Amino acid sequence: EAGVTVNLNGYYLQVNGTLIARGSSADKINLNDGSIVFTSVSNSWNEQMSSGCIIENAVLGDTEININNTSPKINGNNITGSIDVDYEGSPVISNNIITGRISIGRGSAINNTIICEYYGIDADGSAIILNNTIIGGNKGRIGISADDAYISGNVVYGFETGIKASWSQIERNLVCNNYFGIDTDWGGNVIQNNTIINNSEGLYLGAGSQTITYNNILNNSKHSIYMNSYATSNATATYNWWGTTDIQSISKTIQSDWNDFNLVTVNFVPFLTELNSEAPAIPTDILKPTPT
Repeated sequence: EAGVTVNLNGYYLQVNGTLIARGSSADKINLNDGSIVFTSVSNSWNEQMSSGCIIENAVLGDTEININNTSPKINGNNITGSIDVDYEGSPVISNNIITGRISIGRGSAINNTIICEYYGIDADGSAIILNNTIIGGNKGRIGISADDAYISGNVVYGFETGIKASWSQIERNLVCNNYFGIDTDWGGNVIQNNTIINNSEGLYLGAGSQTITYNNILNNSKHSIYMNSYATSNATATYNWWGTTDIQSISKTIQSDWNDFNLVTVNFVPFLTELNSEAPAIPTDILKPTPT
């Protein structure tokens, strides 16, 4: 019930049936110091029937959630700990504040705020990663790591790599203040309508074809696009805004066969002549350094 406190004291709660933990915004449930394990025989959440396993409006202090081949709903919580989902699970993880990480297979991570020291969201297999704010700490490695995912509307900053993806749709994200903004080991990505700004390397592209269109790519200190030595296919990067309309200035920000004949080609002409308003706006508060 709402208002209950469960002190796990380092133990775990294993769910083989149905766990209903629904607090309210004014009277939250507290789960402390342990882990909650949903097994494959626990009941998935059914939104139409409003039945199955759910944790909602709870505070989980130093408590991890493990989800094994099932799909509970994890919504509106404040979580200090991580959420780990095996490949077969498809939970909805939404509207949480998480100090830790989310590791999902085919599930959905929507409208979460994630503050982490290592990985933010790690997804492998048709995941939906939508409208999250992911903030890296001093040792933040990767904000979003995904294969075959839909990645849209996220704000990712403060990492060694903001988004690392293969075979994914990456659109309308704000990727800023990382070392690598977007890193693609393999091809098949469609990267469009993003704002990629104030990183060291805006896009770091590897093997396979890439389609990069209608993005705002500017003020990245080393390169807007860096084609690494493993890149085997030319990249299409037309209709992007580079912060200038001078072709020579744009070409100097792209590490490709423009300045190293051993690398493949980045086709960036024609390009936009002004900021793309369909991509995320540039929020000045994120881009300003924070005094420490």
